[in-house]
Amino acid sequence: MGELTVRFTGVSEAIGALRAWAEREKSATERAVQEAAEVVTDTAKGLAPHVTGALAESITITAEGEYTRLTGPTVVYGRIIELGGTITPRDRRYLSWLSDWMTGTGDRVFAKRVHIRPEPYLRPAVEADEGRILDTFREAWEAAAAE
Repeated sequence: MGELTVRFTGVSEAIGALRAWAEREKSATERAVQEAAEVVTDTAKGLAPHVTGALAESITITAEGEYTRLTGPTVVYGRIIELGGTITPRDRRYLSWLSDWMTGTGDRVFAKRVHIRPEPYLRPAVEADEGRILDTFREAWEAAAAE
């Protein structure tokens, strides 16, 4: 029976090209993650209730690894505004504040609890920007593949 010999050429070049392509796609993904987070952050800032503007101004992006970004408020009340809830006193019988809290004047108000209705701004931002987020990734990957 005869011998069959097969010779592959260009394998090293092909492996090098694949590694370069993978690195371009990785960089494109990292950029797209950041860009998508910026899109959501900008939209959330626009959707956040603007009493003083502090909530919207506190919405930031935090990197949590190569492909993870967290966007959200840094003010302590950001979560309860998004989700709603009930505030109760921790170590007193009543909550207390001035009725015109923005100026620090007015009548003193006392309450055993305060119900805050939800005013979502983060989830609606993600939902509103879903198409832009997908486009950001698609465009980044297509550009990287075309290099």
